[in-house]
Amino acid sequence: MNTKDIFLALLVVLIWGVNFSFIKVGLQELPPILFSALRFAVVALPAVLFIPFPKTSKWNVIGVGMFLGVFKFGLLFIAMKSDASAGLSSLILQAQVFFTIVLSVLFLREHITKVQIAGIGIAVIGFSFYMFNAGGNITVLGLMLILSAAFFLGDCQCNDEKNAGSQSVSLYNLGELDTTFATVGALFVHGNIQSSRGFTFDFYENMGSISLC
Repeated sequence: MNTKDIFLALLVVLIWGVNFSFIKVGLQELPPILFSALRFAVVALPAVLFIPFPKTSKWNVIGVGMFLGVFKFGLLFIAMKSDASAGLSSLILQAQVFFTIVLSVLFLREHITKVQIAGIGIAVIGFSFYMFNAGGNITVLGLMLILSAAFFLGDCQCNDEKNAGSQSVSLYNLGELDTTFATVGALFVHGNIQSSRGFTFDFYENMGSISLC
């Protein structure tokens, strides 16, 4: 990797970490599912006017929206509401690497190398040390929810690899739009849309920040 690539990789790490802090603050204003829907709406609605439909089936678009937006982010936001800290959530979500490897072996017929096995072992040890010292930063329910979110993220990674020939930006943008309609529709059905009243300035500020992230 050259200097530019290293800088861009570190920038992604920074944005990823800051993103979780804004999520935690935003969850003080809104229910998790509604917050997730609005997050995707802010990104998807303007972009869908300019980005063409990807060269893939509509079912792939729906799948991305449901697995990434509704399930992955929905479970993550529910956990972060009151069952997990922002820092620990960002770390545990990286368990998606394990799920991605397993799913790619099962469904994409990829092979695990000895280096990958060694890397998985080291990562598991690191996770274990951190979890034993997590204290009150996460509950059992929060852990289960984030691990479930990591599984769905791993599934999306495999789907992205399977559809490498299609435009990823278009696929995920339309998936975000699908997420918005699905989650907002569910909220109307359950009557929780009333929780959207009374936004403060801090909410709008954090909403814009998390959408950029």
